[in-house]
Amino acid sequence: MPKHVTIRCHDPIARYKFARQPWSDVWLSFTAKPGRKKYRFAPTLVSKVALEGDLRMAREQQAKDPAADYAKDVELAEHVLTLFANGGDHFVDVESSEKYTPTIYTSRSYIDRAEAELMLGKFMRTLGYADVTYKWLRPKFLMIPVQLD
Repeated sequence: MPKHVTIRCHDPIARYKFARQPWSDVWLSFTAKPGRKKYRFAPTLVSKVALEGDLRMAREQQAKDPAADYAKDVELAEHVLTLFANGGDHFVDVESSEKYTPTIYTSRSYIDRAEAELMLGKFMRTLGYADVTYKWLRPKFLMIPVQLD
């Protein structure tokens, strides 16, 4: 069981606990048994606001270019939003992406560091690790994630 998960991120939440943003790319690393193997993951954290924007853009792109296939994107977004409407808080999508780059969704409008840790905790539980602590590395430069409407 990993005790400490190191988080690398170039977003404001890595530097400021109470910064709020619509989405974030983070890089996790930790060692765990057997053999103290080093694990690395690069999840994307997505808020409800960002997911709604992604759904809107997928529908618009589909309307502009009927030959393009955005059905899976629309289906996933609608599924997650339905889960949130029925009281769900988080959704970890490990199926539609590569194993080491999952997408984790939250029903909250924005993500701060505390929410990011809750989201990452849900993901870590899918790996079988329930009790972990997080160490955020302070970035040398910041990139501000934006949400296009």
